[in-house]
Amino acid sequence: MSETVQLADEKQSLLEDTPLKPDAAKKVSDSFHDDEIKEFDIGIWHIKVALPRGRFAVKHYIDTFRTSLPLVRRLATDIWALSPPLMTLYLLCQFWDATEGAMTMQLTGTLLRKVRQKKSCTSPILTIFR
Repeated sequence: MSETVQLADEKQSLLEDTPLKPDAAKKVSDSFHDDEIKEFDIGIWHIKVALPRGRFAVKHYIDTFRTSLPLVRRLATDIWALSPPLMTLYLLCQFWDATEGAMTMQLTGTLLRKVRQKKSCTSPILTIFR
């Protein structure tokens, strides 16, 4: 039991001694891809992360989107095969979620515009009695 506690304390001290610092990451070039591989040493673990080169790397995101489309299509057809009504309900909920924010902003803007027009046209005493 005491050995387990001692090992846990040693791991904790190692982690505290070597914090994760992104600016201290080593840059390793990879000839096969246009990605930049950053390597971090955290205690006894060696972590490698592939990041796209460039500031925005739009081409990388477009390629990722294109490669994921067949998977999303397959997922949608599998869900449709399991339960068409449930898929229809899900799509309707997604549509409502997408349009609800825009509708709320439109109605709020209209309401505020009408309140501002009413406030500028009449005096405060008259609006109380109307």
